[in-house]
Amino acid sequence: AALPVSWIQMLAGLALLSTIGGSLYQALHNERERERDAAVVAFLVTASGLTLVGIGSAFWGLIAGGVCYVVLNLIADRNRY
Repeated sequence: AALPVSWIQMLAGLALLSTIGGSLYQALHNERERERDAAVVAFLVTASGLTLVGIGSAFWGLIAGGVCYVVLNLIADRNRY
């Protein structure tokens, strides 16, 4: 290979920065606070590298974000009435 593996990984990470930044902006630039909080939870769990029962953090991030969204909506609905 012309470049060491670590350099290739670094270049790939730099190339993805704008994609990650745009995705985070879209997720967090939301006026509905519940959706924004769920997006942050999903991102943080996914970025943590958590692995449970041999299942990676991408799965657990989706689960945590979904659970957060449902719970926050249930609380908001309960407080509305």
